Amino acid sequence: NYSFVAFVPLSGIALCNSSDAPLDLTDSERAARMRAAPAPDVVVIRNGIASGTSVLAFGHPVFDDAGTYIGYVSVSMPHDVLQ
Repeated sequence: NYSFVAFVPLSGIALCNSSDAPLDLTDSERAARMRAAPAPDVVVIRNGIASGTSVLAFGHPVFDDAGTYIGYVSVSMPHDVLQ
């Protein structure tokens, strides 16, 4: 089970996501870290943007065919699912 899935492009505006509307993640610390050093990560988010609950968020960078970083995919799972 997941609570949120999104592709977050360099712009920080996640148009492709499991929410009903675009999400503005331009001020997200996680998006900034991913832009600076794209690498898989796992973080705890105490108040998930989409779910409003504590989630474990998995992120993975996405690169185009030329190897250029274009954003990341994020999948969040609520903690209660992991018990």
